[in-house]
Amino acid sequence: MQTTLYIKPAVAYIISKLTEESQLITQGTTLDKLNNDQIDSLIRLAKENEIKLYHFKKTELLPRVEKVLGHINAFYPKTMLDIGTGRGVFIWPLLDFYPELDVTCIDVLSKRIEFLEHVRNGGISNITPE
Repeated sequence: MQTTLYIKPAVAYIISKLTEESQLITQGTTLDKLNNDQIDSLIRLAKENEIKLYHFKKTELLPRVEKVLGHINAFYPKTMLDIGTGRGVFIWPLLDFYPELDVTCIDVLSKRIEFLEHVRNGGISNITPE
């Protein structure tokens, strides 16, 4: 089940949305130190609570995303501004390739910013929603 999602942001989202329940599973462990059983339990918990994880679905990269990631690889930046983050078609593959990259995300829809804030609050601290 895990390979179909961008796990780290999906789990961060779950942790932030289900704070009390997820604390029982994570037992104070940081996002990077969770084991596979804990991750599977968090994903099950999300499904039980009808938390949608489709934004984190790992699919074949869109050609434009693949091309941009290739260009980024040429100069490997330390920070990036993602204008119009939207559903996350670009940001999750970006952070999968460059997990230490600091990304400021801008979107005109407040629900997208709120969504990204949940991911940040759940443990992906290098995302800054604006």
